[in-house]
Amino acid sequence: MKFIISICVWLSPLLCCAQTIQHKDQPAVQNPVLDDPAPMPHDDSLRMAYTLEQRAKFPYAQDSTLDMRVWGIAAQNDSLFQYLTDKFKVINESDSVFHEDVNNLMILYYGYAYRDSYGHMPVTEIKINQLLQQGKTEDAFDLCEKTLEQAPASPHILILAANLAQKLGTKSSKELDSYYARFFTCLSAMHWLGNGSAEVPFIVVNVSDEYAFLYSILKIQGIESQELIHREDGTPCDRIVLREDDARRTGLTEVWFDITYPMRGLAKIYETNSPARQKSKPKIRNKKRHLSNNNNTAQ
Repeated sequence: MKFIISICVWLSPLLCCAQTIQHKDQPAVQNPVLDDPAPMPHDDSLRMAYTLEQRAKFPYAQDSTLDMRVWGIAAQNDSLFQYLTDKFKVINESDSVFHEDVNNLMILYYGYAYRDSYGHMPVTEIKINQLLQQGKTEDAFDLCEKTLEQAPASPHILILAANLAQKLGTKSSKELDSYYARFFTCLSAMHWLGNGSAEVPFIVVNVSDEYAFLYSILKIQGIESQELIHREDGTPCDRIVLREDDARRTGLTEVWFDITYPMRGLAKIYETNSPARQKSKPKIRNKKRHLSNNNNTAQ
């Protein structure tokens, strides 16, 4: 129950906070403005206070922009990242670390995009899909578990792991609850920096997170179309148009996602595997490396 209450609070920035945030590496972020927050119910007032308190802890630069790279630097601290990963695994039992400071959630979700293992995710997803197509459910689940050790706040991997675990019947109800708790907590991170509009798109670190959000949060039945659009400031976005029935039910005709991080990841993969890059790689000789006695650097 405590977890469910916390999720409601985490989702509140989209509805409650009247504040504009600009941040480095991404377009300006602006939440809907409330004309008169005074008449809000007591609970909503508490949510507003909590939202403002947490936003004040975000890493701002001298020019008042939100520097998301700070989360990336923190995520590169292996000890801290492992500590938060361990806490995240049992978030359905205690969410204090992430509730008291939302930065910890941002380090796991957005900060992961700055870790070396982030570039391996597309290849890992292909391997998981191949295993599923081959009917190797247990192997696919094991790979999901290994992936979550490196990328603990990956919604699409978490929900897949939950579904596979339920199918295999190898996890207790408490363990299954943990997957779902982590899954929805990850999606709540997106609400802090966007609202899904063309002006303030949701920021994702993986394109698969878009569908996790659409189907699990908005409960849509399908999409009408999807289009890659570069905004005037150069930000790459996925513009997803909802079907007419979903549009009527949700009051939304389209949802926008900022895919800057996924595009950068793909660019790095292409650069690494490009023919020109492959030709430029030096041949590796069968020779042991040793440390110089003079400067302790690899020779």
